[in-house]
Amino acid sequence: MICSSLQFLYHRRWGVGIAMMGDGKAATRTTALAALLATAAADIYASAQYGSDAHDGTSPATAVKTFKQATVQALKLNDTSLRLKGRFFAAEDGRYNLWPGQVPEGLAIDKWENETEKPLLTGGVQVVMNTSAGVWVSAAPLASAALAALNNSGNGAIFVNGARRELVRTAMLRWNATLVPGSQKRLPQNKRGFVYSEGDIPASWDISPAALSRWRVAAFHSWVKGYHRVASLHPENRTIFFSEDALFSYGDFTYCSDRRYYIEAAAELPVTAGTFTWKGNQLLYSPTPAEAAHVASGGALEVFVPVATTVMFIGGPGRVALRNLAFAHSAVDCMGTACDADGASMAQATLQLQGVANATVANCTFSHLEGTALTAINAPGARLTNLVVKDVGAGAVLLQKSAHAVATNSWVAGYGRRHPAAFGVSQTLSPYSEVSHNDITDGFSNGLGGGAANDGSAYSTWKYNIVHGTGKGDEMAICDYGGLHISTMNSSKPVHIMYNVLRDVAAYKNGGEGIYLDVSSTAVHVEGNFVANVTGAPLHWNVNPMVPQLATAPRMNFTNNVFIASPRPESAYYLPKDKKGAVAWSGYTDASFTRNVVITDAGAYTGGLQPSWFEGIPCAKEEVPTATCTSVFLDNFKGDWFADNVYFNTTNTTSGAALPPSATFPGGCAHPWLESCNSFAAWQGLGYDKGSLMGVDPMLDAGYNVKNPAALALGIVPLGAELKKVGPNWTP
Repeated sequence: MICSSLQFLYHRRWGVGIAMMGDGKAATRTTALAALLATAAADIYASAQYGSDAHDGTSPATAVKTFKQATVQALKLNDTSLRLKGRFFAAEDGRYNLWPGQVPEGLAIDKWENETEKPLLTGGVQVVMNTSAGVWVSAAPLASAALAALNNSGNGAIFVNGARRELVRTAMLRWNATLVPGSQKRLPQNKRGFVYSEGDIPASWDISPAALSRWRVAAFHSWVKGYHRVASLHPENRTIFFSEDALFSYGDFTYCSDRRYYIEAAAELPVTAGTFTWKGNQLLYSPTPAEAAHVASGGALEVFVPVATTVMFIGGPGRVALRNLAFAHSAVDCMGTACDADGASMAQATLQLQGVANATVANCTFSHLEGTALTAINAPGARLTNLVVKDVGAGAVLLQKSAHAVATNSWVAGYGRRHPAAFGVSQTLSPYSEVSHNDITDGFSNGLGGGAANDGSAYSTWKYNIVHGTGKGDEMAICDYGGLHISTMNSSKPVHIMYNVLRDVAAYKNGGEGIYLDVSSTAVHVEGNFVANVTGAPLHWNVNPMVPQLATAPRMNFTNNVFIASPRPESAYYLPKDKKGAVAWSGYTDASFTRNVVITDAGAYTGGLQPSWFEGIPCAKEEVPTATCTSVFLDNFKGDWFADNVYFNTTNTTSGAALPPSATFPGGCAHPWLESCNSFAAWQGLGYDKGSLMGVDPMLDAGYNVKNPAALALGIVPLGAELKKVGPNWTP
């Protein structure tokens, strides 16, 4: 990148550096910089421990000390390579020294040659603790930036020897009623508070304005969770009012929110083992027994408070490559909101690429963050590869508006720790892009996601990924997400979901789908995926109310997948299902469903609502009725092609009894509120599922292969060879 006059501005509210250009001398300075391109100098070296900013940085012996000085030298000498060693602190009392600025095109930032340890770029402030007492206390007053970060609702953790330790809080509580009751529950007034239950807030607590200024109220909706400041509290009628609106009214989505909330940081809350708080300008932390014993025996202690929101921001049109770097301890500033944006999009990225074409981020580690790890925005051709993302408060790797970009070959373990609506790896508004060969686990929401309306993600692909052990079923969990969750509303150009493994996905009250095609998606090709052990449906094609599907969209294609609807990891909170639909199918545009294996455990049918192979919502229950959009569920399937599938109800083999297949197919119901009552023979009589098999065990082996010759004769291709390719090709 060759740029004219630069002014580096620090924005105290956002915590990022901003490059401003233009002083009327752009042409002169561009010419001067261009002249330097003919003579490239040596690499610029920076050593946080041994360097000095009085040096020129052109050799390890003359390394500079700070990252900022390294970029100054790169501009001065027109170098395109920075070599880092040691720890570099992005935030020192609210001031940044990690703004890379505008740099020569082709800049590469890497560790020193022959170094095994990655240089650490931290957004935290390190705090020395006095460990002589049972509760450790910071040895010196906290820096003002650290106090500001602790007071921001976006943050609720410190990191002690690499372990996340959380802010003191109450047990889970349940609010009692909305501020405006009854049918008015969705009014905007109900976004600002609720009526809490008797006994939730002890009468002995200080509720003066000064005391309440510490509080933040964590409250659940459906697929998001908010953190509120308290404007006022009124014990006489048990009302609490917040300083900012929630995304949804309290009273909306109570089937999932379950009216859950808890209070953080109140001065009366005890500091128990593994939790922290602050008093005045001092940090207080109660160690775990293992931590206390470790320090008592002379072990090292490192405590970091996340402060900087964006550790590194790189903008501009030129190529850049970041390799072998480690990022840690970033914070989140919710900017006066309730921290409850969809997808946790309010959380800043620790590393943000914006407006950079053909950037590479490779072999980098992101850990112990409150925010998102890596975001590439307007970064066409970006290649994000061989990353490790672990223990992050929001999302892991996000592509936005980045055509022909790739997020691949990476490990994600632990995301959404603070802001649970976050995605693991997603691509949004990024046509021709690819998310592939990633291993994603231990999140609170969608493992894979993205898409866009109006062909905004045309020809993008999710392939060879494995999502496993994600979503939660406990009281800290949310709802309405999937192992893979996308939307392609109003689209006619295809996206592809191919050869992914999605398994062991849980949710709190509803959701926890396998493949979740949401908001009236169209033009999706789903092939060769293995989905099992999810609390929702292994395949859910959803239509949103009053969001009609594109009538002229090409067929949706579902082919050669294995969808296993049971067993499901039921939680103590999950909504009981009045029927077990193996596939949730509310889409009503043309689709093809061929050579799939669908397995369920329908149980012995003893009356009531019969379990079904396909459940869903008739078109006219969500959209304006037309000749092709009716209140009959069977009409959703007009124009669809079903053939050569295998349906297997494991009840027939596990019960020991010769039960007839109890799961049913769309249509044939005596009552209009029912959806699927047809037998397999009646379903075939309507022209569906020609050549398909019912009650035939596909004989799946441990390698995802269908072994039954009768199933193979339908043209079903065993998945083992392709699914051996899922996930990264390396181990961190």
